[in-house]
Amino acid sequence: MNKKEDIRIKRSKYELNAALYKLLKEKSFSKITVIDICETANINRMTFYNHYQDKYDLFNESILNGFRLLREEYDKRTKHLDIHKDVYECLSILAEIFVEFVYNNVPVLNHILERNEDNLASFMFNRALDESFSNVILDAGFNDSMNPPISLVIAFFAGGSSSLFEYWINHKDSISKEEFLSYIKRAIKAVIDTNILKKI
Repeated sequence: MNKKEDIRIKRSKYELNAALYKLLKEKSFSKITVIDICETANINRMTFYNHYQDKYDLFNESILNGFRLLREEYDKRTKHLDIHKDVYECLSILAEIFVEFVYNNVPVLNHILERNEDNLASFMFNRALDESFSNVILDAGFNDSMNPPISLVIAFFAGGSSSLFEYWINHKDSISKEEFLSYIKRAIKAVIDTNILKKI
């Protein structure tokens, strides 16, 4: 593949991802079609199917790219910290990044997570959230030789985080971003101060 062709492919994929994001601000994922995406991106369907199997394939790439950017931001802001020694600081930064992400993408997340939405889209988003949380913990050196198993801890906190953010999205008018973040940080501190995981 020559450089010019590679740039063209990257450009097409960028336009398709941007089109999907734009459409998700306006309507539910279940109501978005490949034709909608192509028309919004001004790209023909043949080009779309050269890169993606269907809209779910594009959606999966979009959310993985989004969480990758969040991870890069986390790594940049915690590079001077050691998660084993600075647990509260690291988890607080992670919370800040996710709260900011949710705050800036409420319309999109509403159209992914709403109760009558496409269950597969919601599942794919929550899976990406779970994997993002897992990567932070596992890359820090925690593993399943711990008691309780770290995979169980990750599942517990990732699932709880998903429900927590969904609750906030549905009550965003009564709970400010700053207030919501303060609740999460207090919860993080309570878990660390009580050392509850070692009591399980």
